[in-house]
Amino acid sequence: MAKAKILVVDDDPAIRFAIRDFLELKGFDLDEADSCAQAEAKYRRDVFDVVTLDYALGDGNALDLLPRLKAIDQGVAVIVLTGLYTVLGGMVSVVITDFIQFVMLSIGTVLVTGYVIYSVGWNHMQQAVLTNMGDKGFNPLTNADYGWAYILFQILLWMAVDTCWQTTAMRTFATKDPETSKKVFFWTGFIFLGRGMMPMLWGIGALAYFGPGHDSLQAMPDMISRILPTGVLGIVVAGMLAATMSVNSSYLLGWSSVISQDIILPLRRKPLSQDSQVVLNRVVNIFVSLFVLFWGVWYVLPGPVYFYLNITGTLFLAGAFSAFIGGLFWKRASTFGGYCALFGGAIGSVTYFFKIPAAYAGMSAFGLAALGMVVGSLLVPKKT
Repeated sequence: MAKAKILVVDDDPAIRFAIRDFLELKGFDLDEADSCAQAEAKYRRDVFDVVTLDYALGDGNALDLLPRLKAIDQGVAVIVLTGLYTVLGGMVSVVITDFIQFVMLSIGTVLVTGYVIYSVGWNHMQQAVLTNMGDKGFNPLTNADYGWAYILFQILLWMAVDTCWQTTAMRTFATKDPETSKKVFFWTGFIFLGRGMMPMLWGIGALAYFGPGHDSLQAMPDMISRILPTGVLGIVVAGMLAATMSVNSSYLLGWSSVISQDIILPLRRKPLSQDSQVVLNRVVNIFVSLFVLFWGVWYVLPGPVYFYLNITGTLFLAGAFSAFIGGLFWKRASTFGGYCALFGGAIGSVTYFFKIPAAYAGMSAFGLAALGMVVGSLLVPKKT
């Protein structure tokens, strides 16, 4: 069965490259056009499942081209991209893209999960796990890569994610009152549960669909591109694009703010003006973007992607969670103790990159963070 084919229409070659690079990694077949005329010509010669269409093109716009494409094929899913995201900028763009991401990705995630179970079959998926992994595919305690240490690490990690993860905290602090903040935390738990569990079912479905010989990084997107019908596939692609913009905008804004506001500014003796703080945030944002580019394009992962995401998150979360809990519930907690917690959590996490199993690296990170919080607070008490 052929891969789903997408036509990318944009007069900016950099935008076409970015969309093409992202979607090809997801297993889709791509073609490009840089104008209304070229897009219409290619559309008449070939069959496409989805069209991503920039609003402003050199020889017209999306409203000019869309009726001509629909006249050729009414069933195609068309996604119109505009420059609104860039024009608005800042927190407004984050809010808009977060909303788009939540709606589109939630719909897409539920639809994909339903199609995977329907197309592959629940019994077939269970049998694939049993055949390829045996009992350890169902019982983490019998799996050498998991066990009690990993389960406890996951409990601590996800408590920390729901409590201290920068993007979660950023949204919580922006709420209008404590009641709204509680609702954010309540629904965040369900959202993370769905985000964590449903895509795992897709991976199991891909194992059952292709067998163990297929490329593990390509199996799931290849399966999705084959089983989803036109329209549903367009919703999923739109959700992926919205999620990419939303996640990147939230993280770039969130982490550049942490570095500039919580690290650089406290080291200065004189406060910066508001305009200077904006400039500083932008400069830090550039360096964070370069860091993300390096780790996303050239860095080779040392193990499973899920383990890597766990550990890199723990670099920050172990110390932040210990400082958060200590600051709320221990009267003797001090600022120095918080710094020690952050340092201890980072040291424990880094051991994973020296061949320490993820479970032990994660547990050592939370253990060292808690120890750093206690010892640091006792050594340098808070000022009264």
